[in-house]
Amino acid sequence: MPKRYGNLWERFVAEDNCILAEKTMAKNKSDNRMARYIGEHADYYGKAMHEKLVSGEYTFSIPRETDINDSYKGKTRHLQIPCLEDQAVMQAWLNIATPYIERVNYFYNCGSIPKAGQTRAVNGLKRMLGRAKPPKWAAVTDIRKFYETCPHKVVIAGLRRLFKDEKFIDVAARMMDSMSNTGVGLAIGYPVSHWFANVALMYLDLQLRREFPDVLHFRYMDDTVFVSRNKRHLRKALKYYIEKVRRRGMTVKRNWQVFPIKKRGITFLSYRFFPGYTLLTKPLMYRIARKMKRAAANMTVHAAQGVMSYIGILKHCDSHNFMVSRVYPYIIPKKCRKVISIAAKKNLLCSAA
Repeated sequence: MPKRYGNLWERFVAEDNCILAEKTMAKNKSDNRMARYIGEHADYYGKAMHEKLVSGEYTFSIPRETDINDSYKGKTRHLQIPCLEDQAVMQAWLNIATPYIERVNYFYNCGSIPKAGQTRAVNGLKRMLGRAKPPKWAAVTDIRKFYETCPHKVVIAGLRRLFKDEKFIDVAARMMDSMSNTGVGLAIGYPVSHWFANVALMYLDLQLRREFPDVLHFRYMDDTVFVSRNKRHLRKALKYYIEKVRRRGMTVKRNWQVFPIKKRGITFLSYRFFPGYTLLTKPLMYRIARKMKRAAANMTVHAAQGVMSYIGILKHCDSHNFMVSRVYPYIIPKKCRKVISIAAKKNLLCSAA
């Protein structure tokens, strides 16, 4: 049983933590003039937030709602965007909570975890399949509408297993109430949502490793890959996972399958993993090819940044032939880096002036 941590409320409402939260909230919002102003006057706004939290007068506002089209996934996603003051309070809560969550977190739970993310999951799966005796069987699962169906009580139960301070947990409960007043659903767009989503399944990851030591799993938010050399044990672990998710009030999609890795490969995080080599999935491959042609025709700063991001993705798979045929005829990475560097220097000179 992991250690439970208490006496966090005083650290949460401390003036230094509030000022740091205001600065962090505004850090990556250079285009938002109000956020930039708050960041420049973080001492004043941090002290005001500190006073509201200590007196118990702070209440979360109704978020702004909008829809965006995720063209890659072919979905329309509903966003809820909290006001800047609410974002600062959430950042102050995360400043205290995230070190403890990371300490308990399962190593191959990689979604939205600092210094982990897609890179850790991809490298871990490649390393597992590159062994002298790699796993033979795999299964890929996905939770149906994970954010929309995640119950608040499951997140609160996970936080209570980690923290003893009820005041600190109550702030998290009020954050979730501002996302949904039905007790179900996490909002896409809140800074704390992906942390709450990870807490909802964090202890299930640890139970799986304890109950099935010969079945390794990699999780990225609600997408989970199971691999093992023993098909029977893999099926048991998969059924255990499905039942535990059901007891938490969520549902695993029925399209899961147990399959041989060597014949079919594992499709996960836009890659296809085979023993000894890794490929891109076709939708991402076509997307990158189109991006290179468009960037060659109009090399803006945004296009150059996109190109370098895609080249970073290609480095994690066996993409030599694709680079030779679809990237290098249109794009020279050195020129893209130069475009980005010149734009960064201009922005630095403008801010200094």
